[in-house]
Amino acid sequence: MFRTASIALLILAAGTALAGPPQKISECNTTITDPGKYKVVRDLACPDGEMGIKILASDVKLDLHGHTISCETPVRSGVIVGDRDAPEVFSNVRISNGAVTGCAIGVLLNFTDGARVTKMELSSNAESAIT
Repeated sequence: MFRTASIALLILAAGTALAGPPQKISECNTTITDPGKYKVVRDLACPDGEMGIKILASDVKLDLHGHTISCETPVRSGVIVGDRDAPEVFSNVRISNGAVTGCAIGVLLNFTDGARVTKMELSSNAESAIT
């Protein structure tokens, strides 16, 4: 009986940690490598050569929270999922509630399964809004 109660307590504790507040993102060139919730806390103006946000994990919810990712020159993407040089498939990725402008590609989905992009304004990106 004691062993069962301990296991249940551990499962509840793990669930509580995952349900915590979103981690805050406040700068360009941010790479997300752990599952969880993430929230952009200010507009991101990415200088030449820097990307916006790269996601290298499954089960990620990225909320731009009404903010804009903009690129100084259109050579990078605003939000990138996956890495073409390390082709791993990431699933259950959600990107929402913001804007990407002035980048090469607004949102680039490499090797994804079940990605969802909602409530995003993707404008003035040189190559495409979503690839």
